[in-house]
Amino acid sequence: MKLEKVVLHQQHRVVCYTSFTFSYLSRAVILARTLRLAHPEWSIWALIVDKAPPGVDISGSLAEFDHVLLAEELGIERFSSWIFKHNVIEACTAVKGRMLRHMFELGLEKVVYLDPDIGVFHPLGAIESKLDVYSIILTPHQVESNDTTLAVGDNEMASFKYGIYNLGFLAVRNDPVGRAFANWWDGMLYNACYEDAESGIYTDQKYCDIVPALFDRVCIERDPGCNVASWNISRRTVDISGNGDILVNGSSLKFYHFSKIGYAGDVMTERYSGGNFEVLEIWLWYKRQIQAGDPIPKSFWCYGTFSNGVVISAEARKSFRKWFTDQPDRWADPFEVAGDSFYAWLQQEPPGAVRADMAGPVGSPRGANDVRRTDLPEPPVADASGDNGEFCDRFDEEWYIRYYTDVARAVLEGHYENGLDHYMQEGRKERRLPHYIPVDEVFYLRTYPDVGVAVATGLVPSAQAHFENSGFREGRRPYLDSVRGAAVP
Repeated sequence: MKLEKVVLHQQHRVVCYTSFTFSYLSRAVILARTLRLAHPEWSIWALIVDKAPPGVDISGSLAEFDHVLLAEELGIERFSSWIFKHNVIEACTAVKGRMLRHMFELGLEKVVYLDPDIGVFHPLGAIESKLDVYSIILTPHQVESNDTTLAVGDNEMASFKYGIYNLGFLAVRNDPVGRAFANWWDGMLYNACYEDAESGIYTDQKYCDIVPALFDRVCIERDPGCNVASWNISRRTVDISGNGDILVNGSSLKFYHFSKIGYAGDVMTERYSGGNFEVLEIWLWYKRQIQAGDPIPKSFWCYGTFSNGVVISAEARKSFRKWFTDQPDRWADPFEVAGDSFYAWLQQEPPGAVRADMAGPVGSPRGANDVRRTDLPEPPVADASGDNGEFCDRFDEEWYIRYYTDVARAVLEGHYENGLDHYMQEGRKERRLPHYIPVDEVFYLRTYPDVGVAVATGLVPSAQAHFENSGFREGRRPYLDSVRGAAVP
């Protein structure tokens, strides 16, 4: 796949692009097919932040797009080092500004971005027409206020934290204002596109909160049929008319954003759909579509591991960001493990300073941002029964030391012989986990609605994180057939 000067047919006045990894290919195909039905005259581009998985034929799926580009071909400075800073979500959003600039440089007149997990249900002619007048079009997460404490917390308060506008959609015209926006946005995303709401950054979204103040001719699209999602269905009613049209608060459903399907999105959809069964029908329709997609491993991402196959932890990526800022050329390829590498530097750090190989091989329930050394022997097994009613038939020394960094320091300082010594003396009384326990995300969020709210609003990153940080001590069950008892005071 090579970048090339693209000469578009006259009818392709609008080009839509989406950004994704191969694990999201089945979703991106649904976007392409539904958009093609609504707009056969539009050109559809795929920006893939990945490399093809070995042994999987994806040519048929990629044929759904008019043009396919790899992120590494966009000319991003120090690409290997730059992308190493990002987890998979951050990476897929960080390239959006550079892609928009590239498309403008090709002379494309109107550019629309749609997330790969969007389905188009009605022509977007109004959006296309508004680009004759406006330079930038944004859609807010909410266009109507909520009236219950729970809904305000799930929606308005989440917008304060994660951004007023949902960047699953963006439309920009190639004019002086649009180009100025693209250059500014690309620069901001190159420097920092992180899931770090506490620092005022949430991928590409928070930056756009100030776009109406910085740029002229910005349209805030408030059509309730645009960007319908779990975060706004509390105030949007979906109906199906007698002739089969899908309406949202009386307006045609333009596009639905199926974000976090199978996880927090399911919880929020069930919570706020109420008796609006049409919402659930649309949600279930999408689930059936993606189940028929390509057999690509869910956790596959070529930038998710070091060259030896060890998965890169979130802590390792965050640690590298400082090096990228202060000494951007120290490690030209931080994925490489040989020689004087970033990987070698991580291994030399004091235990717990950087959890570079904490837990979870590729494809494990821990997901793409955690790591387990694949070259280590099996963890020791020990009787870790406790006097608080908990029982565990094994103790994972390596995981325990890596996960509980305070224990690693205590062992290093000689307060305990090893992790098991700490667990038997203190850890079991403190109700610490003796080994990694995978959590069934859907079960956990449905069983504990308060956790669902915390995940949906970003207070905790996942059900797995909640269980490890507090749920285990509270006696919560990690999966359906768990035999865990009631919480111990």
